[in-house]
Amino acid sequence: MTRWIVPLLIGLFLLPACATRPEPCTPEWIDYRVSQTFSSFASENRSLINDIRRVTRADGSLDPVQTILLAGRTEDIGQFVRSFDTVVGRDIRAAYAQCGRDDRFVPAITEFLAREGVPQPALDWIGPVLALVQVSQSSGEQR
Repeated sequence: MTRWIVPLLIGLFLLPACATRPEPCTPEWIDYRVSQTFSSFASENRSLINDIRRVTRADGSLDPVQTILLAGRTEDIGQFVRSFDTVVGRDIRAAYAQCGRDDRFVPAITEFLAREGVPQPALDWIGPVLALVQVSQSSGEQR
């Protein structure tokens, strides 16, 4: 009798995981994969994301001190952009490829940050900085 308890408990433990995963290649499944990838990436980069949030004051204006402090973290911002492009971009493109869909729509960093609660004024400020880092990194790769 005890030999049936362990497999039963394992099955009961795994059942919710099966029930919450959408059918592959549906729009819900793509959104699920994007959300999973974003959640993992957010956990790994929580400190920088919180610093980006702090750029905006409670009244919606930019905090000049926080913007200067964040602008000084060029290495961290560069690493953030590189890892977003490689990790998030790769995972999302793989999900689209698995379904035989066009992968030209890959969520941008600013969409990711917006999902993480970064206010619009901070996105407006950091967006061009991130774009500049991406361009400089891609031009450095082409040399």
